[in-house]
Amino acid sequence: VMMSLKQQLSDPSRKLIGSQHFNRDGCFNTSKCTNVLWNPMGDGTFISCHLDGCMYLYDKQREGSTDPAFQPIKDPRAMQISPAKSSKYSPTSRWSLGLGAINAAAFSADGALLAVGGRDGSVRVFDFARKELHQGCRTYYGAVLALAWSQDSRFLVVGGEDDLVNIYSLEDRQVVAWCEGHASWVSQVSFDPFWHLPHGGTPLSPPASAGEPLTPSLSAQQQQQQPGTYRIISIAQDCQMALWEFSVEDVALALSSNRGFAPLPAKQPAGAGPSTPELMVSTSPSTSSTSSSAMSAFHRKTTSANNEIMASSQTVAALIGPSASRAKVLRIAPLLMHKIHLEPLLGLLVTEQAIVTACQGAHVKLWLRPAEFSRQMEQAGGNSQEFAHGFDKNVELVHS
Repeated sequence: VMMSLKQQLSDPSRKLIGSQHFNRDGCFNTSKCTNVLWNPMGDGTFISCHLDGCMYLYDKQREGSTDPAFQPIKDPRAMQISPAKSSKYSPTSRWSLGLGAINAAAFSADGALLAVGGRDGSVRVFDFARKELHQGCRTYYGAVLALAWSQDSRFLVVGGEDDLVNIYSLEDRQVVAWCEGHASWVSQVSFDPFWHLPHGGTPLSPPASAGEPLTPSLSAQQQQQQPGTYRIISIAQDCQMALWEFSVEDVALALSSNRGFAPLPAKQPAGAGPSTPELMVSTSPSTSSTSSSAMSAFHRKTTSANNEIMASSQTVAALIGPSASRAKVLRIAPLLMHKIHLEPLLGLLVTEQAIVTACQGAHVKLWLRPAEFSRQMEQAGGNSQEFAHGFDKNVELVHS
């Protein structure tokens, strides 16, 4: 169901106003919907992910169809992207990804790339506009539960049932580091785009408009003097929230060495481990040829009846490769780890003023950033009760 929030809040009766229904009564997919994501390009399209491993592309300007009439799924283990027979209705296409339940999905900031993680432990990165599988990775073991992009789309963070926070580099096509510290499944991850770099630096600026590339807000001279540093926030079912840091300089240094690395101590930037040969398609001749032939399988097979994109499970596996070796991946210690709820954590929202967390018991906590906490306390005249006035009783204000 899609509705206008502005119109809905203006109606005291709380009835649905101007709502649009898609997949009404499970008319074309009866499995549970696990994710709904807007395309950040702002073209009015969005995707829905389902427990049966299918993903659908919708256009809000088109009426919901009760029978999109997609082509039958020929092999549940293979990847098959099929357009609807009629382009007048939504959904306009179905993506059968063959990875079991789709547990997580995330668009890059510019909307060009889409990462999808599933029950089989694989993460697949698509060129969304061209509907092509670009690259991917696997967790150490277990399902993927959470995905998050860096603002510059250079790194992808993966959380899952292996209790690890995996840092995947798109440029190097491999997992470059593991963040170790959680004692249970990692349920949500996020980069912190509002965190300011140390020594007076600033984070990457958001795009001026949809589709424009992200650019650092530092001058060229400052960029050379101070490499980009990233902060990651994760929550898990061990009731803990953790902060992690790594820098581009550390990644480059780690990848240039063939030696093993010891875990970095806490409160220091961390980098990446040595490369995994199976995923280095740009440097290994044998792997490059395999990847090239694999990519050719995603070229459209055009017929008079449809315009499908298909790839076998073997083709997909050639692009994604095996899990990273524990002996070759750098482990990063948490900058901060603290138990913040009494029940497993499920929700995470990062804003410029605060970090919002939610647990299985429906408790929400608002973790104010130090500067915002000081500013609001000054406005309240130092009165903590007046400061907390107006917040819901289930929201706990915490100074972090």
